[in-house]
Amino acid sequence: AAAAIAAWVRDEGSRFVPPPADCVVVHLRSGDRSRRAEPLEIGALPGVAQYARIAARVCRDAACARVVVVAAAHHDTLDGLRAVRDDVREFCAVVARGAEHIACAHRPPDTADGDLAYMAAAAHLVVHFGGYSALAAVLCRGRVFGGPLFRPYAAGVRAARRRAGMDTLLVVCAPPRAIVALVIDVAPVGPLAVYAPAHDVGAAARAAVAEWALADADAGARPPAGPAA
Repeated sequence: AAAAIAAWVRDEGSRFVPPPADCVVVHLRSGDRSRRAEPLEIGALPGVAQYARIAARVCRDAACARVVVVAAAHHDTLDGLRAVRDDVREFCAVVARGAEHIACAHRPPDTADGDLAYMAAAAHLVVHFGGYSALAAVLCRGRVFGGPLFRPYAAGVRAARRRAGMDTLLVVCAPPRAIVALVIDVAPVGPLAVYAPAHDVGAAARAAVAEWALADADAGARPPAGPAA
């Protein structure tokens, strides 16, 4: 299986120039997430700016000169395209403020397979979260760095890399506080997850209630009435 995957990466990667050795490749999962949903889905978790600082630090430590951001809206939805545009702008602005000598650019749009093969060829890869980032982390032959949101995937990625006989080095930056998931069943959509810091779960829940109009905010804040006399 490992040989077949490696062959696929080589074949898919033959369409483009691989990332240079002095480059840090960063995956941002922006395209399939609208800006409207993002605050509720990730709460107050470290976001784009946090990952930009991680990438800049990796660049400095590895003496790299550039950062390439992989972020795409493969379904071409308007909110997805806007999310990609805004996230890449914010990301590169933070990198520029933290390290002026590091160039930052957005990889031209490609297919999902093409982006995956590009990340697999990186010498230094910073992954975001989700299954796509996890697959890139498994396939990448270089050093892999996971931000705070990648922590739930770390053990599985390390095990997969070990089974493939690859370098198991995977650095995961721990989140500053514990994170919990609130699952709210919203009809007719179904269960929706809200990730929030454990120290501020109440605020995240109230934001979800207000955004989705689940109940009157004032009524939801009052304790239930006692039994009738």
